[in-house]
Amino acid sequence: AAHTGVVVLRIAKEGGFLQGRVVLKHGRGFSRAAVVAYLRGPSTSHVAMVGCQDGSLHVWDTKAAEPAKIKATDSTPITAICGSVLSGNKAFVGRGSGKFEAWTIGKRTGVLSDSISVAQCAICCIAASTRYPLEAVAADIKGGLHLVCLEGGLNETQKFAEHSAEVTALAWHPEYIPEGAPDRKERRTWLLSAGRDNVVKIFQFSRRGPKFSVEESRILPSQVMNTTLPSRFSNDDSSTARRWIAADWIACNDENELRIVTADGAGRTLLWSMQIGRTGLAVVGQPLSFPSFHTRPVFCLRTLNTRGHFLSTSMDRTCALWSALQPEQAPMSKLSTLG
Repeated sequence: AAHTGVVVLRIAKEGGFLQGRVVLKHGRGFSRAAVVAYLRGPSTSHVAMVGCQDGSLHVWDTKAAEPAKIKATDSTPITAICGSVLSGNKAFVGRGSGKFEAWTIGKRTGVLSDSISVAQCAICCIAASTRYPLEAVAADIKGGLHLVCLEGGLNETQKFAEHSAEVTALAWHPEYIPEGAPDRKERRTWLLSAGRDNVVKIFQFSRRGPKFSVEESRILPSQVMNTTLPSRFSNDDSSTARRWIAADWIACNDENELRIVTADGAGRTLLWSMQIGRTGLAVVGQPLSFPSFHTRPVFCLRTLNTRGHFLSTSMDRTCALWSALQPEQAPMSKLSTLG
């Protein structure tokens, strides 16, 4: 929370309870926090990474009182951070200089294991690969999308696509396995990106040997998945603030269907369904609209589980817990202030 510090939300597994508490306040041993990411490994359970605007990086055991600052020689602002999906003690860090870093993390320690220059401007989003521990996609504030590979000491980066404005959301498909379906290694790998150009793009990745091939969805995102933004809303007249699209994947038991949830600068949340065909993707019907709740831009959407629950956080200092299985219903739980 930009005005307060780091807020922890506690959510029941069934989605019926939501509680928020400020656990780290700005000025308590670190400068204004810019980005936070949880790690997922057994050895890093309850461990989060906190990146700050002064370039400092902190490892935080959330069961302890304070984060531990780790030694970093780069003082440029940390603008993106992400835990590796497949390696629980790895974290990826993006800086304002365009540098991409890989860190090996312990309970209260961190060691820089690799770094590579990705862009000539700040990295704003990172999404860790769901298949390879040391691969990720990084997005820069000018809209560029870069595939980064640190496997086997390759240290390669490839710009494969771009938005015409800053990227605001980036997520790999979590590769949910439909009930009863075989666990095939050659399943499609999908990536979504959203940007201030008011466009959501979907990419299909495949790998042949050490090289990647990337195929952009044959949907025309600017036409099919474009949302019309109002000229004014709430108390904010800024066109920059209005042009913000948040997006994430939603679990689906049909292996031939993809679902995503998006939210725009007016706080409007939509559920999209797409059918996978031989010639690409096709949007099925019209998107379903969730009831109005947020009054200002939703800057983050996060899917929480395979039951279709997702969290939305907004610049109106509210957050809400929703069910994609019941889009016509109001939020399951909500928190009215984030500081």
